[in-house]
Amino acid sequence: MQQFKVTIKSSKGEIVLGNLGDVKKDATAIAAAKTVAGVDVKFDTIDENVTDKSHGMLARVTVHGKIMKENHKELKEVMQWAVDKNGETQYRTVIIEMLVAGGEEPYGYEIQQMFVEDYFETYQREGEGAASGSKAEDTFELKLTQRQDFLGEIIPF
Repeated sequence: MQQFKVTIKSSKGEIVLGNLGDVKKDATAIAAAKTVAGVDVKFDTIDENVTDKSHGMLARVTVHGKIMKENHKELKEVMQWAVDKNGETQYRTVIIEMLVAGGEEPYGYEIQQMFVEDYFETYQREGEGAASGSKAEDTFELKLTQRQDFLGEIIPF
């Protein structure tokens, strides 16, 4: 099983989505690990008609996950960040850790100066929007973008 952990840090504390813990032993860890279904990381050139390597690049991250009782508190904090206009807490450090199946050490990125570009929550009734015989899942999608010209503030590990 691939595992993901996304930590969002600000001067007020941190929001943690997902888990890299030993999910074989702890039911809470198993549930937390399932809350993040995937992460997309993109290093994007701002100008689409680029003809030369540019400093106009930034990081874009999309976190895909499931809305579960185990992450209601964290998702409420994410929603509050999404509408935050306070310059002190609007830009945050985001740490993305990934542990692929069979891997022993997580790898990922620490990205400075991230803000919420878009945040979506999707809710479904049972039997609608889900494959026949499967359970409907409520999901979230968190799109983060790095503040322009801060590409040098990305630490891979």
